[in-house]
Amino acid sequence: MEKNRESAVVKKVMDYGGVGIRILKADRVKIYRDIDNLLYAEVAEAGLETPRLYRGVFAVLCFPVSGPDRYISLRYVNPSGQEEEIGVIREPIEFPREDRIQLAKSLAQYYFEFEIERIVSIEFRYNLLMFDVLTNFGPRQFEMRWRGDRALSLGEKGKVLLDVYDCRYIVRDVSALPREDQALFNRFIYW
Repeated sequence: MEKNRESAVVKKVMDYGGVGIRILKADRVKIYRDIDNLLYAEVAEAGLETPRLYRGVFAVLCFPVSGPDRYISLRYVNPSGQEEEIGVIREPIEFPREDRIQLAKSLAQYYFEFEIERIVSIEFRYNLLMFDVLTNFGPRQFEMRWRGDRALSLGEKGKVLLDVYDCRYIVRDVSALPREDQALFNRFIYW
């Protein structure tokens, strides 16, 4: 009996209420882009006959490094100019394909990052790592402080490098880099 009661409390907290997190479910939300090219979300709410319409919606990852494929916060700017959260999509894969495409487009606008394809050189100077890399946007040079909090784990095999301006450089899978690039990378980023 106590376990069932605890489960009901946890469900209530996760569904809304307790901590203010509203979990958005695919059967109650429709995400689309209209003729004005803004993102809209129609959310069916208890007690309302018609879904509530949110205009100018954007998506934000709740855990961009540890959970880039889950927990997406949908937000908008209210008429007073304040950013408000509509709710959190726990599992985007449960949403229709078109909704997922719109979420991905919104996230791509919000999170700009370079994906490292090759490492040309890394030099250590002044407690900084000087990178010369090839990315999905062409050749780039950047500096990163040589500290553990500037190279974060991305899944089991990847890394997120944060430069001195907090720009994100992604290595999705260090082991997929050419052997000489891996050796160079691991010489400096070994954690």
